[in-house]
Amino acid sequence: MKKWIGLAVILLFVAGGVVTWFFYWKNAQLYPSTDDAYVAGDIYQISSRIPGTILNLDVDDNQPVAKGQVVATIDPEQYDREVDQAQAALAQARTIPARNRAKIAEAQASRRLPAPSSWRGPTSPASPSSSRGARFRSAPTIRR
Repeated sequence: MKKWIGLAVILLFVAGGVVTWFFYWKNAQLYPSTDDAYVAGDIYQISSRIPGTILNLDVDDNQPVAKGQVVATIDPEQYDREVDQAQAALAQARTIPARNRAKIAEAQASRRLPAPSSWRGPTSPASPSSSRGARFRSAPTIRR
C-alpha cells in the first residue's frame, strides 16, 4: 500500500507541474514579454488620407477588420466649410469676365472708341488710308 501512496504522490506532483506549465504557457501567449524589449508581431499603421477630428471609432482594440470597412468617422464640418469657401471663390471667379466686359464697354463709351467688331488692326503710317500719312504727303516741301 505504501507503494501506491508513493506513486499517487509522484503522479500528483507531475500533474500539478503539467497544469502549472499549461497556465504559464497560456499566459505567455496572451501577454508576451522579453528582457530585450523586443516583441515579434504584426503591426499595421492606420492613418486617414485626410486629417481631422474623429467623431466615432467603429472598431475595438485588436478587432479584425475587412478591406473597405469603415474604421472611424471624421468630423465633416471643416471640409464642409472649405467646400463652401471654394464654391464662393468659384462664383466670384465666374463674375470676373462679365466685370471685365463691363469695364471695356465703359472705357469704349468714355473714349468713343469703335466697337471691337469694327477694329481692323494697325495700319502703316505711309498707307494712303492713314490720316497721318495723308498729312505728311500734303505738307509743302521746303527747299533751300
